Amino acid sequence: MQVYVEYVVIDNMVIDTLILLITCRLNKINIKKWKILLISLFGTLVALLSPLLSGVWLILAKLICGLSMPLFLLKKPTIKQYIIVSLSFFLSTMLLGGVCLGFCSLFNIKYIVSNGSISIYNFPVGLALTLGVVTYFILKSLISHFFKVKQTSKFIYDIKLEYGSVKLKTKAFLDSGNRLIDHKTNKPVNLVDYEILSQICPNITLADILLKRYEKLKLKNLHEIEVQSVAKSSKILVFEIDNIIIQDKVFNSALVGFSLNSFNGELNADCILSPLLFE
Repeated sequence: MQVYVEYVVIDNMVIDTLILLITCRLNKINIKKWKILLISLFGTLVALLSPLLSGVWLILAKLICGLSMPLFLLKKPTIKQYIIVSLSFFLSTMLLGGVCLGFCSLFNIKYIVSNGSISIYNFPVGLALTLGVVTYFILKSLISHFFKVKQTSKFIYDIKLEYGSVKLKTKAFLDSGNRLIDHKTNKPVNLVDYEILSQICPNITLADILLKRYEKLKLKNLHEIEVQSVAKSSKILVFEIDNIIIQDKVFNSALVGFSLNSFNGELNADCILSPLLFE
């Protein structure tokens, strides 16, 4: 019986803590770690008492536990907030439980459902906890990614770049930190990556740019400007295009700078706009 108690305590404390952390991350709840541990301890105590209960009392104990744990996460919850947090909590619980059962199904590990609890044979505690931790970190990364995409999407615009006969439709990110100014023309600098530059000048290669073989670039007002950073200063290539069109607003003779960095992977855009355009 001692082994069983240790299993329940370790398993439930860790898994409940992971479920609560996922729930907090999904709902952006700031809560002290010791409080999460106390809530997990409450869930563990209910799990320890579960074998002593049956029928209606067992269902009632699990309902109270399941409904109370999300409530303990909130300071002054509204009904809507409580419902959302509770749904997040239940979905996180089902997800972590589903991972373990999916692992059992994959490797033909037998389990039975008895008295409202799942008993899994030949399933080490360490393996269950490892699956829970791995699932938590995967979910944590995904949640961070989705929140980041949601935040950046507010500043993503569909734009059109026009240079002679070339008309390009692309996405641009409005970066409040881009305060680059070309002191020669006194214009703000918008940045494009190689994907855009290669469409404006198909005959230019990345090697030509790195070796500064600019004679192939038949671009308006082509020159270099110096960019200062904390560590060092560098030079970027800038040139003038006919128009940048943003939501039917036309910016004539806009200045564009070439960046060796690709923005598409991180920002889902090929151009970084300067906020100074709108000032």
